[in-house]
Amino acid sequence: MNSKDRLPAVFAQYEHLVDYVRRTGTHRWNSTCPYCGGERHPDNAWPDRCVWYTDQGRPRAYCNQCKRMIWPDQAPGYQPPSPEELEQIRRQHEREAEEEKRRAEEKLAYFRSSAIWEQYHEMLDQRARAWWRGRGIPDSMQDYWQLGWNTRFPVWVNGDETMTTTATIPLFDLGWEIQGVKHRLIAPPESVGKYRMQPPGNGQAPFIAQPDKDLTGHIYVIEGEIKAAVTFVRLSDAGAQMVGIPGKQLSNALAAKLENAERITLIMDPDAKREAWEIAQRLGKQRCRVLIPNMKIDDAILASDMSRHELRYLLNNALPAA
Repeated sequence: MNSKDRLPAVFAQYEHLVDYVRRTGTHRWNSTCPYCGGERHPDNAWPDRCVWYTDQGRPRAYCNQCKRMIWPDQAPGYQPPSPEELEQIRRQHEREAEEEKRRAEEKLAYFRSSAIWEQYHEMLDQRARAWWRGRGIPDSMQDYWQLGWNTRFPVWVNGDETMTTTATIPLFDLGWEIQGVKHRLIAPPESVGKYRMQPPGNGQAPFIAQPDKDLTGHIYVIEGEIKAAVTFVRLSDAGAQMVGIPGKQLSNALAAKLENAERITLIMDPDAKREAWEIAQRLGKQRCRVLIPNMKIDDAILASDMSRHELRYLLNNALPAA
């Protein structure tokens, strides 16, 4: 079990059904959900969709994903809540969710007003530009996407804060509205994930290669922001629209952004075959084609110095999902 803490004893019957348990308050724990599960977030943060409470003398849990209320129905002396208690608890969860949403919106508003992604772009020195060129992104596209660099990004390792260098990827919605910055740690400490989202708490925004071009017609959906950028650069097709998704999962918000696409080519990493077909089913198998190369798409492009014609041929070999 990937857990730092244990659930309270009153929830012992759920101990073997959850993972990534951590205590987040005096009477509060977070974990995966015993019913709908949960995986690590794209930035490697632990899943926290299920919240367990022991306050107010009413032990309970609530899943923010499947909206299920969980009670310790096998605990000695357990009494089911009255309708009045249940309504009071539901209202409390609604207030907490609204408060978390408000805090996230305030963070995003401050982030936008500070234009910090522009500051990161100004930090691009020759070493930083060389790193991006080595990843397959020329200077012109570094400027177009306002890619950046940060030599003092804080991460926590075993409870201690340490500063590390990151490459930064601004995430713009259609119309160039900034949604956040994805930090790619250049040399992540051991056991620390490569990616961080700024500001945190606002979900995972996609990388849209052409924010001034609608998400209609044929859309390439690629696992990973940098992979999408490299593929777009090498294909060199102004008519193409590519979307980089953060990891192997597709949120409801990201799926909604693709609802007007007529055709979707889904490009995933070699270890994501199951997730690729699950995403295709969610998006509609009749409009999806799936490509899973033997190597990650950006590694394949760079390792073989793939031409735009060779890349076009590879993309055209995506298989129908239906």
